Amino acid sequence: MNKLIRFTGQALMLATVLYLALAHQWYGIEKAAPIDGFCPFGGVVSFLKLVSTGEFVQRIYWGSIILMVITVAMTMIFGRAFCGFICPLGTLQEWIRGIGRRMGFRKDRELPTNLDKHLRYVKYATLILIMYLTYTTGELIFRNYDPYVSLMHFGEEFEEKMFGYSILALVLAAALVYKNFWCRYLCPLGGFYAIISRLKMFGIKRDAGSCIDCGKCNKACPHGIEVQHAKVVDSVDCVSCMRCVESCPEDCLTASVGKNRIKSQSQLATIVLGLFILLIGVTIAMGWWKAAPASNLIMADGSIDVANIRGSNTLEYLIKTTGVPLEVFQKELGIPEGVDEHMKLKMIGEKYGLKNSEGEPLEVEDFRKVVAEHVSSED
Repeated sequence: MNKLIRFTGQALMLATVLYLALAHQWYGIEKAAPIDGFCPFGGVVSFLKLVSTGEFVQRIYWGSIILMVITVAMTMIFGRAFCGFICPLGTLQEWIRGIGRRMGFRKDRELPTNLDKHLRYVKYATLILIMYLTYTTGELIFRNYDPYVSLMHFGEEFEEKMFGYSILALVLAAALVYKNFWCRYLCPLGGFYAIISRLKMFGIKRDAGSCIDCGKCNKACPHGIEVQHAKVVDSVDCVSCMRCVESCPEDCLTASVGKNRIKSQSQLATIVLGLFILLIGVTIAMGWWKAAPASNLIMADGSIDVANIRGSNTLEYLIKTTGVPLEVFQKELGIPEGVDEHMKLKMIGEKYGLKNSEGEPLEVEDFRKVVAEHVSSED
């Protein structure tokens, strides 16, 4: 039952984000927000810019900020439970490790102790670098390198996200033999939650008197934490999954939140998942939840945000919102008569075999240039 509840929750979260990602691919940005709007990391990296300038980083809106606030609050109570019970990429790695065992890779690979110790700091350096670059550029600088974003694009925009897809492939390949390699060493969001988890109320204590030193707790831990000889499991790498507690044959490990004992993994999973869904539901019911602005093209002052024209925008929406007539696009970009105006901009060049003035395949940037010239000529 313990494993079933956690598995069901993980599957539900993974299925939800996959649906949201597919909806964006199918319907475009005008009807479905990009997947960036449903990830707390967007809130983390854009928070400084929002506080200092009152502006959001592109592709980020209140939904990401709300997710950040919810997950930070939950981390302060339950530790890194988001990583242990909710994160889709963590879930995928865990399942792939299970496939690896069935393929014959039964023994978990571990890096040399000294290398493992130092590599765990990489996620913090990555977090700091991404936050700094996002703040100074006003863009999601990590986006094209993010394996999560690449996963949720299902092979789309391969050339643009080549590094992201490469990292994703390496992460998933590593997951066949390593437990949560990305989470342990590289994930910047995990690094952020690790810092916040210093304030957590959740904890695991070990009764040395009843411990038989079987080592099952160490083997069960997905993050390679030394549980077997610890009095208190207080590592920031702990994701509160309670697999160590569940594996102990002598019940010498006790989990609690403050003075309240957590009796089982299923109990914690139910609380964490239930609270997460409830809090999001409350923000939706109160009208606070917005994963994206009403239009990605119109800024607060009513002007056109040319730089934010996306490949998932349709030609029809671009014409309607910017006021640039179809005839202008036909003249400047060679778009044929009878073009399907409901088609996404990123698909038009390939569909009709169009080239820009430099002889390169027509891209979204070419539409931006036409709109920019038209807008500037009207000023």
